[in-house]
Amino acid sequence: MLVTLAVILMGIHTAKTVNESESSVARIRSGYIEKQRGLLKTEAHSFARIIEHERDKQLKEAKTQVRARVSAAHAVAQNIYRQYEETKTKQEIQKLIIDALRPLRLDQGGGYYFIFNFDGVVKLFSDRPEQEQVSLLEKRDTRGKYVVKEMLYIVKVGEEGYYSYHWSKPGQEGNDYKKIAFVKRFEPFDWVIGTGVYLDDLESEMRKAILKYANGRRFGPNGNGYVFVNELLNINGGEAFARVYANPNRPDDTGKPISDDYRDAGGKAFRKEFLKGLREHGECYVDYQYKKIGDQTPSPKTSFFKLAAGNRFIVAAGLYMDDMEERILVMQTDLENRLRNGFLVICVVFFAAVLTVWVLAGLLNKKLENDFRIFAEFFNIAACSSRFIDRKRVRFRELDRLAAFANNMLAQKAEAEKELFAAQAGLTEAQKIARMGHYFYDVKRDQWSNSSELDTVFGIDGAFEKNISGWLEIVHPLDREALSDYLRDRVLARGEKFDREYRIIDRKTGREKWVHGLGDLRLGENREPVEMFGTIQDITERKRVDDALRESEARLSGIVDSLADWVWEVDAGGRYLYCSHKVEKIFGYAPEEMIGKTPFDFMKPEESEKNPKGLQ
Repeated sequence: MLVTLAVILMGIHTAKTVNESESSVARIRSGYIEKQRGLLKTEAHSFARIIEHERDKQLKEAKTQVRARVSAAHAVAQNIYRQYEETKTKQEIQKLIIDALRPLRLDQGGGYYFIFNFDGVVKLFSDRPEQEQVSLLEKRDTRGKYVVKEMLYIVKVGEEGYYSYHWSKPGQEGNDYKKIAFVKRFEPFDWVIGTGVYLDDLESEMRKAILKYANGRRFGPNGNGYVFVNELLNINGGEAFARVYANPNRPDDTGKPISDDYRDAGGKAFRKEFLKGLREHGECYVDYQYKKIGDQTPSPKTSFFKLAAGNRFIVAAGLYMDDMEERILVMQTDLENRLRNGFLVICVVFFAAVLTVWVLAGLLNKKLENDFRIFAEFFNIAACSSRFIDRKRVRFRELDRLAAFANNMLAQKAEAEKELFAAQAGLTEAQKIARMGHYFYDVKRDQWSNSSELDTVFGIDGAFEKNISGWLEIVHPLDREALSDYLRDRVLARGEKFDREYRIIDRKTGREKWVHGLGDLRLGENREPVEMFGTIQDITERKRVDDALRESEARLSGIVDSLADWVWEVDAGGRYLYCSHKVEKIFGYAPEEMIGKTPFDFMKPEESEKNPKGLQ
């Protein structure tokens, strides 16, 4: 009867295992595909942020450069004016200034200086000298803007400023080149001095940076996933709705137009589909067939498309389905092997237990059965309860000793759980207050685990892939390469402690943060890195306070230096602790000569003796 029952139970367990296996395979497939789609979205969003950062950086650098150039030209004009204002006529000085600036060429000949007066009359136009001595007040650019009038308004209101317009370009046909200029008033002659930079010159530098990132970024199973970007010309589609901007799978097509009528190997007009998704939602997923890098054979592919940089670009990230299927197959095979091995272990254990019970049942009496029942109840609830064994119910002396040991073990377990809970609660609260989380990194497995507070600092959840690649994705793009080199070359290679302040991008909010990471590396028997334990603290607020303090100190120093009088500070003994720079102009002593001395050290002896003793 016992054997029959065992066979029935094993049959039920086998059927249940088969059903669970099938459902687990389905969950693995859907879960993995959904995870990879999430990866595509993350990659595209990250690429979009990099593009916007590069655009802003190039524009900022251009503005800084053009302003510096105008300031230099203004300084040249000012020096010439001051040098000759007493010895030459106004017209002679003006000619000297114009002659000094006329031959100067910037940006490999594409940039030049221009000057016009408050009446709009051009005094210097190096690219078009035939327009000098002509009023351009009514001159408009290709967008209808009164360029000279609006530049005059800028300098009359604020003395200087930036101005964006469309203009001709030296050596090029047409007059529709977008340009950013900086203009500054030259007060002695009521002139406007300026120069500019053409945005198409900045575009080439931005394209290089974006193409470098796209060519170097690979992700997903087998490393075949990549990002690409097209410059959008018409979101409604058409024969040339976009241009290839950066695509590692089409390097020779950069700058070429693409049509929405293109169809993949299955006849699908997938470009029309993603354009529709972009018009309606700004981003979308599309399935289609496309060749892999280095392989002309079309393969099923899933890509995520997103509008970026004010709808100027279409940014996309794609993965190939056959790579995902290959990885899913490995996961399914691993699951099946684990289920098979587990089933065999269960069979062996189950039948061994049945045989043991069968033998013991013939040898032991009802008292032994009673004691086993007591212990069975105890072990069934011991994991989730603190209920002790009632030793009065145990009839065998040997088992009574085991019951005493089990009760003692349960008491120690309850006390340990209490202490552990209190310690964990204290640690969690301390980390929350300090905005600090701890982590444990397994070097060989390339996996790290962490406290919940570190998830908050990074803006991640349980689905985030916690390995070195995942951590580097959190690190700010501008710090990523340096931090990767630091971890590889100094921490893992040399065994140094990890101690670095660096920037991250909060995965949840997209906000930039500063963190301070610490870590101790444990080495194995052969001095190879095994694991690292450490902490990471959010120091964004501290960085903000430090910046504010430096700015306040600089502002105070500027105020003190701008005063006509000198400012000083003395201690209780009358010794100078601080002196502003004006002291050198007033008394002829440098500030460092005054520090540590009293006012009487700089008086004649007879004047010093007149001083009341109470002031000494």
